Amino acid sequence: MRVTIHGPNLHDQSKGDFRVHTADCRDNKWERRVNGSYDPLTIDATSRLDVAEFMYSDHMAEHTDDSPWAKPESYLPEFHFAPCCDDLPTAVLD
Repeated sequence: MRVTIHGPNLHDQSKGDFRVHTADCRDNKWERRVNGSYDPLTIDATSRLDVAEFMYSDHMAEHTDDSPWAKPESYLPEFHFAPCCDDLPTAVLD
């Protein structure tokens, strides 16, 4: 699924530091215009963990494998996935 990631430093961070919408969602315009998302990123993601890993890979690399901060699951609370992303699974099962 192609998604657009808005944040950090949005005007309204009550739902998380980042807000995620599908790339074709019309709410992306609102995020830019009203919420102060000046440079959103659009990526192809197969899961919500992909989104967290994309945004926090540099942070995860700074931690050892036994640290919870080395795993993308620890960063999921930083993201609000809009209803348009309901079909995006948390993780992809092998």
